[in-house]
Amino acid sequence: MEDKLLITVKSLLLLALCLLAGTCQASQLLPGDLVFREGTEPVSEAVMVMDDNRFSHVGMLAGQPDDWQVVHAVPEGGVISEPLADYIAAEHARQFAYFRVKATDAQRQSATDFAEANLGVPFTLLDAGVPGNGTYCTLLIRDAWQAAGIDLQAKFKHLNLPLYPGDFLLPSGLLASPLVSPVLQDTDSPS
Repeated sequence: MEDKLLITVKSLLLLALCLLAGTCQASQLLPGDLVFREGTEPVSEAVMVMDDNRFSHVGMLAGQPDDWQVVHAVPEGGVISEPLADYIAAEHARQFAYFRVKATDAQRQSATDFAEANLGVPFTLLDAGVPGNGTYCTLLIRDAWQAAGIDLQAKFKHLNLPLYPGDFLLPSGLLASPLVSPVLQDTDSPS
């Protein structure tokens, strides 16, 4: 617990220094970039234990540098859009990082259009991805890029969950894609 508190304090201090120094560049980000975070909710701990990864959640940037929004799927609300500042705020994220999918501008626009067209779709783990059933965060991202004509080659993981056994796309399955690379870490957060 102390290690996680130290990471949170360190991340916040570095973010504050970055903002005060004016070295953060929102212009380094593009629509369609992925924002991974280690969430603060109990479900985040469960995801990270199952995934053995430092991130528990992912969303997609939409909009523009002066008004970034993050489109993501959450249990309490389904697919939603919220300001980037809220998505990465300390009460929601212990740490976060930005990743980029290798794509053209047209493919980025297509992926963000798909994600935004899914606003309001319910959150589900059961039969996720089946039309009309709903989605979850990583599947929304994979499907958005697939709709844009890009196969992320995401790796699903079989989990023997008591009520939901099956193959699930966890954050590490997206990060393993050869088309996904880091852009900024939380210490380089955009202003």
